[in-house]
Amino acid sequence: MSATVFTVLCVQKSGYWFAQCLDHNIAAEGSTLEEARENWARLFESHLRVAKKLKQKPFTNIGEVPDKYIDLMY
Repeated sequence: MSATVFTVLCVQKSGYWFAQCLDHNIAAEGSTLEEARENWARLFESHLRVAKKLKQKPFTNIGEVPDKYIDLMY
């Protein structure tokens, strides 16, 4: 089984951490970096479970990643 790699940008702003996936528009926040990463992972896993339950291809109903996050990477 091969692994799939996703790029997640973590940014601190106003005392909170934000984790934004750059491959799919999935984001979460937390008061610490670890909390933001854990919240993002739970949300990501939940999306996969729901897509499987509904027999849908994952990420088909998620919008585009906002350009402001892509621009931060370059």
